[in-house]
Amino acid sequence: MAQQKPAATAQTNSLEGSVVQVQVSAKRKVTYVFNTAATKKDLTLPYAVAVNGKVLKEFDDKPRQLKCSGGKIELMVNPGSKVALLLNSDAHPSYRKHPVYEVTPDAHDVLVTIIEKLGKHGDPDTPVLSPPKDGSNKAIEYYVAPLTGGIWMKVSHKYTTAEAASLIPPGTDAVVRDAVLSIYKGLPSRQLAVTIAAADPAPKEAFMPAPFSIAINFEDADNPKSNITGYTLLGEGLPRVHPLGYVALLNAARDANVTKLRMNSGWRPLLGSIAHRAGLGLDVDYLEGKDGKVQVNRQQLRDKGPQTDNVSQEEKKLFREYEAAKVEVDRSKAEHVTAQSDYRKGKNDPVKVVELKQQLDAAEKRADNASATRDKAKREWNKELDKNEPVAMRTLRTRLERADGVSQLFDPWYMDANTKDDVPAKPNEQRKEGKSESNETLHAHHLHITVNEPKIL
Repeated sequence: MAQQKPAATAQTNSLEGSVVQVQVSAKRKVTYVFNTAATKKDLTLPYAVAVNGKVLKEFDDKPRQLKCSGGKIELMVNPGSKVALLLNSDAHPSYRKHPVYEVTPDAHDVLVTIIEKLGKHGDPDTPVLSPPKDGSNKAIEYYVAPLTGGIWMKVSHKYTTAEAASLIPPGTDAVVRDAVLSIYKGLPSRQLAVTIAAADPAPKEAFMPAPFSIAINFEDADNPKSNITGYTLLGEGLPRVHPLGYVALLNAARDANVTKLRMNSGWRPLLGSIAHRAGLGLDVDYLEGKDGKVQVNRQQLRDKGPQTDNVSQEEKKLFREYEAAKVEVDRSKAEHVTAQSDYRKGKNDPVKVVELKQQLDAAEKRADNASATRDKAKREWNKELDKNEPVAMRTLRTRLERADGVSQLFDPWYMDANTKDDVPAKPNEQRKEGKSESNETLHAHHLHITVNEPKIL
């Protein structure tokens, strides 16, 4: 790499106390902004910054996280410096092979706007100088660049067999290890069959004698196929998923005596949270155990989706009662707040104070009773929810929760945003967030696993 040109040079003299004037070049400001509104406006994106081919020291240990909605990457550099970004899983300190969106500010500051777009495009990641708009700052050079499926794939690390082997924990069952490594060597088909011994000692929930076979079917998602030219599931999709995800899934399936799994999504570039885009997300929508086939779907709780055995009519009734109780809590709390305000305003009025205090006490009692009714209704619903959950599903989740390589679990029954803390998972109520899909509704029809990799997320 060529040495960076110094900002200034000067010659000293021998006269004590003298002052030598040096002409110093002004620094240039480089700003990157991302517009990901095409798929997820509030996407969180891992990033590191390189100047003249060297990643800045503050990114030595791990990338930072950019909130694409309103967030910016900003830095000051010397004129003539080459600035580039390392993004997504390629921002992991051990990878960083594909710098993108390089610019070289010279006479002006630089603002680069990167816009995500759907569809198959062959655009390079090179920012293009854009004519300034009316009213824009003439002291800034404005650039635009695309974020396509192809560029997403470029900044999504593809694990080699050797890398996968180094990431699989010591002590992993040799059969599991070999099965996972076969994914990175290149599977001949979308099916992976593993003959494996049951856990020793076998969990009390185990149904089947060891050894037995686990069959995983990998579904090919439309998202990467529709947005990347030359994409293949076996060659480009599966090897971009972190090995710890596969290890955790196979180990949990063994412990739960699950014989069949369908993984319907892994790495994908232009849909959902950063977990899938960074190769840290795996989705399972079907499994089989001795107690039968499990369609991992509970949309029927809110009278949507396919009919399954996962939601009983009794549960739907109890859930409606719980929902009504929550509404009553909100109403009674609002009444209590109003009664408190009225009492504060009139407590010095000897004519009104007695009546206002009675009204306040009555409102407080109604609010307390409403909360108690809601809590009881929730317990009754939870009991019915657990009663109908397939044992294989419950055991699979329990084993995944304990896996070191897992940080989050979301499914139609329970939501756990942090499997490493002491906070128990919460029942999935499939609540909406205004008109948008919530994390709960998004996971009403599959099990999602987030891999624990702090060097990326």
